[in-house]
Amino acid sequence: MGEKKWITGAYREAEELNIARRIAEAMQRYLFSSMVSKCFKSEILRQHSLRFQDSLAIGEDQCLLFEYAMHIQSLRSIKEVLYFVDTDDTNSLSRKARPYLTEQLMEVNRRMYAACRAAEHSPEVARCYEAALSWMTYRSAYSSCKELLKFEYSAKQRRQEIRRICKLYRAEKVRPVGWKCRGIALPIQLSWTFMLDMLVRYKAG
Repeated sequence: MGEKKWITGAYREAEELNIARRIAEAMQRYLFSSMVSKCFKSEILRQHSLRFQDSLAIGEDQCLLFEYAMHIQSLRSIKEVLYFVDTDDTNSLSRKARPYLTEQLMEVNRRMYAACRAAEHSPEVARCYEAALSWMTYRSAYSSCKELLKFEYSAKQRRQEIRRICKLYRAEKVRPVGWKCRGIALPIQLSWTFMLDMLVRYKAG
């Protein structure tokens, strides 16, 4: 039953606000960070010179997907499940300790915000994307905190690193949009290191 969260169902959107809502939902459900199960129009890629960012060690898929989404006029999903992807590869890069993760995630967030602001949107559409981007920004802070569990830090050292991460994210001055985002942003904004440490350890099992 667990795989059902990946099923989007059949739909076709051609109205900008509905497209934005679909993309925002996909971003918040973690369906917008991989090229898996997606097709693209080559003319859009060529017209806007969209390429993978070689300077990114992680998040290049997510960045390209969002930049592409800023230029589309329609979005379609099919109900059929064409294939499955095994995400339990023990040799995956995401399984290894990545000391560069925080800086890379923050850079991905910045580029996605820049892509959104460079495109012309109605106020309602812009708010929809801003809500999704603010959610992803603060969720990435939790990912950075969780990554610390892969290092041989004492509890005190880990909380010190969490405080450093909180400071970095506060410096980005990202406004949380929506009550759900404000809820996850609050511990970051107030540097509640004990709570954050407890949450990521609980999530890690």
